[in-house]
Amino acid sequence: MAAITKGTPVYVWGTNEAITNANVTSISTTKSYGNVQNVVNFNGNEIEKRMDDTIETGTMTLQYEAAFAPAAAGSNITIPGAGASGADVVFYITGTAESHTNNGFRETTYNVKKTQYITLT
Repeated sequence: MAAITKGTPVYVWGTNEAITNANVTSISTTKSYGNVQNVVNFNGNEIEKRMDDTIETGTMTLQYEAAFAPAAAGSNITIPGAGASGADVVFYITGTAESHTNNGFRETTYNVKKTQYITLT
């Protein structure tokens, strides 16, 4: 019987080196703006709105296939091909949660953040 792979392979960098024995089971991100400016005229009517400094936050759940040590908050996680035109996206891990299920797999959920003008390496 052939091996079956479900999910998207993910690579984690930071304090734990590269971990390649995981699959992404869900990703959810939200974009907002850190700098919103409203321009009003002399009557107090809004005539323009400027939004800048994109902030992307979200959660990512990983299901591991072998023993692992989850990445700590403060580490970076790279999602291959998740950006515009298939570019890799680097997120900052702001928190972690772990789940264990009877007759199931261990899962780790990362809370992630990416800010427009902060370069993560």
